[in-house]
Amino acid sequence: MNPKRLIQIGFLIWAVAWFLPVHESGSALPDTLPGWEAVRLALSPIWPVEGIETGSWVNALLSVLSAFTNLVVLVAMLRPSQSGARRARRMAVALTGAVLINAHWFLLSGERFDLRVGYYLWWLSFVLLALGFRRLARGALTPVAPALAS
Repeated sequence: MNPKRLIQIGFLIWAVAWFLPVHESGSALPDTLPGWEAVRLALSPIWPVEGIETGSWVNALLSVLSAFTNLVVLVAMLRPSQSGARRARRMAVALTGAVLINAHWFLLSGERFDLRVGYYLWWLSFVLLALGFRRLARGALTPVAPALAS
């Protein structure tokens, strides 16, 4: 698939995930936690929320880092298709790191069965963006068969 298309789909899925249920408990939607509220709670170690315990320092660190990975997506949105190979490589590395950081909610959390479609789509968006920028960095925009490009 064309890297530009992967990046566009990744951005779209990321934006949609902000409004979908991410976790089974929350206050904004009945019995679910939408993406935007999940980010707010993920920042609770540095922006306290009444009644929310952050747990160990490792959990707190991963939580805050996870929330900040959304900034990587915002930076990636700045001229994604016009970036040079060097910028595309940096974005691919940053987004791959974000994929790993954000996987902790599923891999290390005791609440993995409480995760909802919004989490999985949000995480998938980082995967698609990382792949898109990786392909962009490799120069995958050049057609495989020049005859098909016309």
